[in-house]
Amino acid sequence: MADFSVKPNTPGKSAIARIYKGNTVVGAGFWMEGGYLLTCAHVIRDALALKAGESALGQTVKINFPFVSLSQKLTAEVLLYRYDKGEETPDDDIAGLQVLEPLPAAVCQARVVGSYQFRNPYQVLGFPKGHAKGIGSYGQLLEELPNGLVQMEDTKAEGIAILPGFSGTPVWDEAAGAVVGMVVAREKDQPAAKIGFMVTGRQLLAVRRELESLGLMALLTEGAETLADGIKLAYRLCCPQGWEMPESLESKLANLQDVKRGDRPFEAIDQFVGLLSLPDLNPNVDLRERLQSWVQQRVEDVQPLLDQAQRLLNQHQAAQAIDAPSHLLIYVKDESTEARSVSALFVRDASQYTISSGMGAEPVRAPGQDPFHEKVTLATLPALVQTCVAEVLNKSPQRLMLHLILPLAWLHQACDRWPLADCSSSEVLALLDDEIRIGERFCCAVRITERLNPDILKLFREPWQDKWQQLESLKSSDICTAFVPGDGVAPGPELRAKLNPLTSVGLKLSTVHEESQYPKLFATLIATGTPAALWLRSDQFAATVSAATDLDRVLNCRISTLPEAIKQCRSAALAVAEDAHIGHHLSFLLDDPNLVPPSTQLSLAMPQL
Repeated sequence: MADFSVKPNTPGKSAIARIYKGNTVVGAGFWMEGGYLLTCAHVIRDALALKAGESALGQTVKINFPFVSLSQKLTAEVLLYRYDKGEETPDDDIAGLQVLEPLPAAVCQARVVGSYQFRNPYQVLGFPKGHAKGIGSYGQLLEELPNGLVQMEDTKAEGIAILPGFSGTPVWDEAAGAVVGMVVAREKDQPAAKIGFMVTGRQLLAVRRELESLGLMALLTEGAETLADGIKLAYRLCCPQGWEMPESLESKLANLQDVKRGDRPFEAIDQFVGLLSLPDLNPNVDLRERLQSWVQQRVEDVQPLLDQAQRLLNQHQAAQAIDAPSHLLIYVKDESTEARSVSALFVRDASQYTISSGMGAEPVRAPGQDPFHEKVTLATLPALVQTCVAEVLNKSPQRLMLHLILPLAWLHQACDRWPLADCSSSEVLALLDDEIRIGERFCCAVRITERLNPDILKLFREPWQDKWQQLESLKSSDICTAFVPGDGVAPGPELRAKLNPLTSVGLKLSTVHEESQYPKLFATLIATGTPAALWLRSDQFAATVSAATDLDRVLNCRISTLPEAIKQCRSAALAVAEDAHIGHHLSFLLDDPNLVPPSTQLSLAMPQL
């Protein structure tokens, strides 16, 4: 903070800068709280010798802080440049710069306030011709004029008037103990009247807000791909509950700047940057350091901010753990007999589950009960699923998701349409017009049994894990294009070529294959490590012109919300005719390598990600 209290005639000297054209001083500027240099646009225009209509954005000028070092010149880049003297609009004559080199240690930031009192005394220091080392001018602050400027007047006989060279200097209000404006013009028609004009502190604070947003935008845009999820989470944690999530980063930053501080220890925008400076949300060490540098310009000590951000994130993660979905895995082994071995597992929280030991999971006993006896056929599988669900519901699961791990020959089944329970056994459910489907009540996905074969894992574990990581990192806007369309491509080398790239994380089919082709299709998913697929089971619906579009609409989300999006799609289909809604015919495969039945062989082949 600037210390303006040292002497009445030297307020904030160390914040004041000179702006150069070559070796000639053309005006002043000042170092403002937030770490930006403010001056007049016409001073920058003169320093760069700009022509009418030419912009200064991105160009650099030389500056120095004469009351700290007369000789040391620094380079500053123009980030904001507005010059408008229109007849029908308020005067706009302001520029904001970023100093590109380290400042002298004695330079202090000037504190700006948004209001001033009529007839308060002011002081300014400028650099008019013949006074390159600075000279002061004093007077009173008068009315704010229709053009948005405030009149400043010195009625004393002695003293110097505001002259060219004062433009861009801060206006110090003795009574307020702060900067209340910036000199932008003088009265040319009546020079003897010693009248000048200033931009208000209110306008300067608005410009600082713009500069802060611009600087932060540049940093976050640079790391946009890796920070997409972190930005959304940090935004939600810093905004009041119920605030919408804007699509653009610019709108997010504007909203954060609008959040009232109230009893928060820090401003919302500072809290936001503090969160993005944490390793959990931002893996880029260099970017984390630059974000910390950004916020250091706004808070005196950044460590308490980072500590508070970490506590906020820890609280969120703890709450998420409580709200984590539960999983029911029903695993049918790859055997050549009609009746195949089956087991079931309940995982309350996948983040606490260990594949090697099975810690964090509970066995479901239903497969060992009559009529299953650890064996299941395709005909008895729906009843087994009903029995397992009934058992798991007694454990109070949170947002239960069903994983049906099935052999290749069983995958192309309408599992989501199987009845959830025998409605005839309940007087209440018997009142319904039809049975409740599994896919209507729960998120439900099929998975590939053969993928867990140890010999298969040795060959294809790595692409499976890599693609799963890629899938989890995708933004909502990218997931649709990461699902490769397989329409018109028969299972075989051509489809493998399309699915082999790391960026091909899923397959989508809006056309229907011959029944005999599906095992070969699913084997292609194994061979390419592809962990996800969406396909249609109905020739009649697949033939409609909207089938492919409907698939893409379902995919317009993040992978973490895709199971819920498909559940909602299947639920919405109930009120629509069979041939008129994709939800009646949609199969969904989602193979998470971190959520498989426990096995010593698996744990050796597939370390935890």
